[in-house]
Amino acid sequence: MLNIDILSRFIENNKLIEKEDRVILGVSGGADSVCLLHTLCKLQKALEIRLFVVHINHGIRGEEASRDENYVKKFCEKLDICFFSFHYDIPRIAKDLKLSEEEAGRKMRYEAFESV
Repeated sequence: MLNIDILSRFIENNKLIEKEDRVILGVSGGADSVCLLHTLCKLQKALEIRLFVVHINHGIRGEEASRDENYVKKFCEKLDICFFSFHYDIPRIAKDLKLSEEEAGRKMRYEAFESV
């Protein structure tokens, strides 16, 4: 079971997040990122922070990626968290820039986070 007080103190003592920070989370829809979002949402008032979620659709996984995006969007609506979604054709971008898909995906994720 999550102990909010212990986690909040750990974050504050280690200066991981400071009071009034704006925190942008990349949420894929997978268990790890959804757990992080859920946990920080529970800590939002105690830490006096504001959360934003960025979801990237890389244009690789088709309908499965759309389901992930819709899941994250609805989860954010339920939590009243600001949601930003970005769509990229990573295979095309990788080819155009002569990068691996992994590198192209990273480049576009950085661009998305920077724009938020």
